[in-house]
Amino acid sequence: MGDSFSLAKIRTLQLQDGRNLEYYCSRSTGPAVFFHHGVASDLSTVRLLEPAIHKLGGRMIAYSRPGYAGSTRQPGRSIQSSLDDVTAILEDLNLDCFLAVGWSAGGPHALAMAAALPGRCHGVATIASVGMPDEHFRKGMSEFTMMVLTLAEQGGSVLEQWIVENREMLLCESSQALITSLDMLLADSDRTAMNDGLANILFESFQRAMITEKGWVDDNLALVRNWAFSPETIGCSVTVWCGAEDKVMPPSHSRGLAKVITAAEMRMLKGEGHYSILWNNRVAIACDLMNKF
Repeated sequence: MGDSFSLAKIRTLQLQDGRNLEYYCSRSTGPAVFFHHGVASDLSTVRLLEPAIHKLGGRMIAYSRPGYAGSTRQPGRSIQSSLDDVTAILEDLNLDCFLAVGWSAGGPHALAMAAALPGRCHGVATIASVGMPDEHFRKGMSEFTMMVLTLAEQGGSVLEQWIVENREMLLCESSQALITSLDMLLADSDRTAMNDGLANILFESFQRAMITEKGWVDDNLALVRNWAFSPETIGCSVTVWCGAEDKVMPPSHSRGLAKVITAAEMRMLKGEGHYSILWNNRVAIACDLMNKF
């Protein structure tokens, strides 16, 4: 099957609670990098980092969180509870050590791995991450992001109803339509990245992930709840990547994480947005991450 991304490499785990969990492993050998995707997405966004990690001799692992694509929904899941699924994948691959990286809503999940598995997690990168749900959570948020998270705070049924009622609008028919629908959330650098090929990857991921609205609902519910772990306890090296022009997650979220994590280094990049921060800097992110092993 070669070294490039392929859906044929997806494996399915049946967990003890009866759920199915889909995950992906790009290679059988090499230092392992565990990738956590954002909302309304799935494991296929691992393609954004995979080529850069492969050039450095590593391998990529990713999974679709419950409710997305081929992973069975887990009502009431939290950032902390995701560790059971992650551990099951690590056991299936017989992996003792790894690096973790999370983009957007994947950031807290990557940090949870580091907090829960000290010694095994050698380093973390967060990219345009969601911050902790504290008193500063809403400051600087876009109207759309704030609306979705406010609906989540009102309960899963409220958010689910809104998604169902707006499903036709949300389910874009093409990658170009996706760019148009996201326009209010895009910095200039995001638009350039989207037209450079990023939109195609995100569109394909969105189509797999949004078979139902359940994953998106549960992701947002998890983000507004207490994380149930303390980033302050993370002892491994953490790099916090953020675009200064991010219109989805305000840079203050990343600053807050960098402030409380003892071994964190902040990389605030001028001109970058929520999407371009990963697209334009994937080689630098991969190099920095692999150097943590």
